[in-house]
Amino acid sequence: MIRPFLIAAAMVAAAPAHAYLAQNDLRVEGQGGDRFEVLASPGMGPSRAWCAAGDYVVVILGLPSTTPLWRVSEPPRKPGEGIVFALSGDGAASTSGLFQFGDSDASLTAGAAQSLCWAEKD
Repeated sequence: MIRPFLIAAAMVAAAPAHAYLAQNDLRVEGQGGDRFEVLASPGMGPSRAWCAAGDYVVVILGLPSTTPLWRVSEPPRKPGEGIVFALSGDGAASTSGLFQFGDSDASLTAGAAQSLCWAEKD
């Protein structure tokens, strides 16, 4: 008997062309390796993209909220361009694109990124 978890994992691995619809209705596609892209959407800003990226890491990849992720696409993005994120700092952008106090690089934890989803709901 095949366990439901194995079936779900096989379906996710076998269907990289299908985009995940994050809780803020942005689509996220795996790019292979440790990279994935939040696809362009009208009105998408950095906080909405980070929200979708964090949601993807926690919900689809099943990684803990403490998992660091980095923005790879250098801001600002051009109209019609998505934003690429990665689970490693290799090739990271110079900034996250978010306004932050103090020292900041192009990374957030998945939980911090996902928490930006709640800010959208207010």
